[in-house]
Amino acid sequence: MLATVTRNGAEVGVFSAPSLPFEIEIALDVLEEIRHRAEEGFLRIGHGGLEFGGVLYGQFSGSVLRILEWRELEIEHALGPSFVLGEADKRQLESMIRQPEPALAGLEAAGWWVSHGRGEVDLRAQDVELHEALFPRPFHVALVIKPVRMAPALAWFFGRNAEGAVPAAAGAPPVELRSNASALIRPPRATAARRTLGGGPSQATGQAPLAPPRPMGARRQEPFPESSSAAPPAGPIGSSSASPAAEPGTASSQPLESIPAFLEAVPPAGRGFRWGLFSVLALVSILVFSFALYLPRLIPTGSSSLGLRIEENGNLLQVLWNQSSPRVLSADSGSLQITDGGNVQDIRLDREELAAGTLSYLRSGGDVKVSLRLMDGGRVAAEEFTRYLGPATAPGGSSAGSPAGGGEAVRTEMRAEERRLDEALRQEAIRKQRLEESIRILEKQLPNR
Repeated sequence: MLATVTRNGAEVGVFSAPSLPFEIEIALDVLEEIRHRAEEGFLRIGHGGLEFGGVLYGQFSGSVLRILEWRELEIEHALGPSFVLGEADKRQLESMIRQPEPALAGLEAAGWWVSHGRGEVDLRAQDVELHEALFPRPFHVALVIKPVRMAPALAWFFGRNAEGAVPAAAGAPPVELRSNASALIRPPRATAARRTLGGGPSQATGQAPLAPPRPMGARRQEPFPESSSAAPPAGPIGSSSASPAAEPGTASSQPLESIPAFLEAVPPAGRGFRWGLFSVLALVSILVFSFALYLPRLIPTGSSSLGLRIEENGNLLQVLWNQSSPRVLSADSGSLQITDGGNVQDIRLDREELAAGTLSYLRSGGDVKVSLRLMDGGRVAAEEFTRYLGPATAPGGSSAGSPAGGGEAVRTEMRAEERRLDEALRQEAIRKQRLEESIRILEKQLPNR
């Protein structure tokens, strides 16, 4: 249902469905950024993650809807992790539809997007209600993206059929969206022109900043075609004309042809010296690799406690454990079993999630039991249990007897958890990079022995 074509040098996804009376063209970098943002929310907390949504912007030409931009609606999540709008959120969404920002000049609201971490790829009852109320035009569409753990995300476009009705179900297998990291990398550029998927000249929009590491709907812009008058003529590499002395820290202006001659003038080291140096480097590499690989298993375990505990913030429970524990560091994977009244959830944790040391859970009752189990080599390495006893939850999302303002407390806790997860992922990336570097050194050296 989603074909890839190239228009004006840009990759475009073309979507069609029997229920839609028009085709949809969407820039693939727009689609990838939305998928990336949906997956970020999916990985923040367990059991479906946080759901995000926003507005799609583009142009409609009668038979084709072109989606060129997107923006995120930053909701309060006061009603839980699902994408459910409060009154303030609805007012902000209406403003984004009626008055797009100046950078979106020439575009109009083409529909909206939402991530669903729970359930199927379809429109929920509140989604249909929102679409009917705020997106009434015949070409308005809704893009639903469902992130899937360890698999491609699933997506589908919903819109009005020939009779004007909005079907809530896809009616066909959803489209798979595989990760495309290159679509998130935008090089710096001095001037830029706005992307157009169809014909017609591009409109200049001024300075284009370097893309942020997390795409938040920033302006996508393309550079003007290269001009021969844009750069001054370069002199010959081997020119004999005098040049000013190089500043400290700058590259030398020595011709490249002279470098091989310089290397040939250096006398080669003795055979014994070379083999000795090679042996020392190989030994150091093996020691570094072994130390990094087996350090968690060599540290004395001391206490077997995993530090499992629960901290309360209204209806939001923060499940915490000691991510620096040797048992946690040496575990292959783990799982959390949460029993909330009659509701039992099993949440699998990989190494990165174990290293985060925290998980948020929105309780529905006053008696919550949590069990953390660590796996190592297919066997249970450690298990710990804790329990929360508190007041029953009150209607509206605040626990009975707790002060007002629970929505703000939830948002504050979510931000704190995001910072903790970011730091844990950064440390894991550093450890992974060191191991990969050690492996590359060994692969280069061992075959020569």
